Amino acid sequence: MLRDKLGAEIVESIDPLYPDDPSVPNMTYAFQDAFAEILPHEVPEYFFTKSKTGELAFAVPGWDVTTSDYDVALEMHKAPLSDKINLRTIAKARLRIRGIWPT
Repeated sequence: MLRDKLGAEIVESIDPLYPDDPSVPNMTYAFQDAFAEILPHEVPEYFFTKSKTGELAFAVPGWDVTTSDYDVALEMHKAPLSDKINLRTIAKARLRIRGIWPT
């Protein structure tokens, strides 16, 4: 209702944990796009994160995510970003760094 009153266009960011609402158009530039541009440039060490089993937490098949080649390709949208990177994993990592979230 407020949308119609203000003339705003509502768009949705897709998240694999929640169903996509077919009545709401999806964002053309989503959080994944922003993460792909920001993380390799500002915090490339994020891709060195290991899982509890010691494997790279954000591995991408066919790519060595710990290299600058991957960082450059990702930043230019020529390499895929791990599906495991989302707002939740970014927030949890920040809380772990601050000592608030258990490892």
